[in-house]
Amino acid sequence: MHDHARRYRFGPCEFDPGTGELHRDGETLRLAPKPALVLSTLLDRAGELVARETFQELLWPDTVVEFDKGLNFCVREVRSALGDEAADPRYVETLPRRGYRFIAKVEVVKRRNRESGLLGGAMKQRHLPAAAAALVLLGVAAAGIVGRDGAARAGAPPVAREAAEMGGYLLTRAEGNDVERSVEFFRRAIALDPDYARAHAGLGGAYLTLDRAEEGKRALGRSLELDPEMWSSYLNLALHALYSEYDLGAAAPRFRRALELAPDRVVVRHTYAWFRAVSGDLEDAVVQMRAALDLDPVSPRVNGDVGRLFYLAGRHDEAIAQCRRTQELDPEILRHRDCAVHALSEKEAYAEARAEAVATMSALGASPEARRKAMRGTASVGLRAYWRWAAEAITDLADRGGDSHVHAAASWARAGEADRAFAALERAYAVRCPVLPQMPLDPALRLLDDDPRFTAMLRRIGAPGEAGPL
Repeated sequence: MHDHARRYRFGPCEFDPGTGELHRDGETLRLAPKPALVLSTLLDRAGELVARETFQELLWPDTVVEFDKGLNFCVREVRSALGDEAADPRYVETLPRRGYRFIAKVEVVKRRNRESGLLGGAMKQRHLPAAAAALVLLGVAAAGIVGRDGAARAGAPPVAREAAEMGGYLLTRAEGNDVERSVEFFRRAIALDPDYARAHAGLGGAYLTLDRAEEGKRALGRSLELDPEMWSSYLNLALHALYSEYDLGAAAPRFRRALELAPDRVVVRHTYAWFRAVSGDLEDAVVQMRAALDLDPVSPRVNGDVGRLFYLAGRHDEAIAQCRRTQELDPEILRHRDCAVHALSEKEAYAEARAEAVATMSALGASPEARRKAMRGTASVGLRAYWRWAAEAITDLADRGGDSHVHAAASWARAGEADRAFAALERAYAVRCPVLPQMPLDPALRLLDDDPRFTAMLRRIGAPGEAGPL
């Protein structure tokens, strides 16, 4: 599975595996999915032989023979895009009958996270429900684009697999009307092969992303009729039940089945950890999140979520250490830095919390005046100024799809502004924010629990102990 948070630079070129875009000599070319995957694989293993059989497994996992022409075509497409020649290669070397090797020097560049650039820079606005947007990558996995999912149907014609693959590519890219277009490709695959489980699974993921819940659930159900081991369909259904319907009872067996089928998938462990947390078992949630971290030790998101779970569990020293470790991986994500300030505040280490807060503001581009306000007066007074700044910054990120209004509400609560905190929670509820079920666990939001609006919101989201299904 390729790390789409990275870009590769070599010669006059830069390649983004997440979009398939190749920038060369001031021009941008977008490679088709399979040539893009060939180039990504070669760059991932620059200087090493990548066997033809490896490409067969990646690109045509269900084809035993006759993949050679397809691979040769993909390599030609890559060479054409690079301006390379097989007879005198600068980039892609052929090792006859064995495979290919990328021979140029490659620099790996970390791509700025879409949650970065707090106070400047463009950020894509995804006009998708927040909970549904979290399902995009799962829909891709269901389509068989990322990894192998369940048993493949040997009889699926190549043209149907190509259509499903294109649907998955559009679903994971999710730019402009890509998700709507992915539906067309998944439908085309199903028309060519009505019993193609992966196409039904991909279609279900796309429908859920578009907030077409009933159609999505039907398509996912059909995929499971055709292939009962389609783990991503169980996971999509579980996430929909948890984040869109707030039904922990319906989510539980689906999460468990996904975990049985795919215990070594990061996304399964990661999402199951949050399910365990909102179900009330924070200790098991930490265990599950650490299992996800073992599978992907350098993921800023998973590292940060380990820290947040420590914070929610009252393990403040561990939370602070983990949040600071996450900052080393990606210093520009506000919520990971902010979590450390929350944990220090819970410890009543207010002077250290203010120092962390001011460092956060400096790192993320707060204005000099905002920083001066945070440094005035006592540590408690300065922290209130920080919480107001953080709440506004997080709200701006949340409006653009890069954070959660629930996190903004927590900052408003610490600033002593209950009305603004509840306004943020209402916005989170309106978009079915995936963080909202964590509300009863958050010590900052618990500052509001004497307000009847807090209990009313808990009832609306079916929190355990507040009219919840479990």
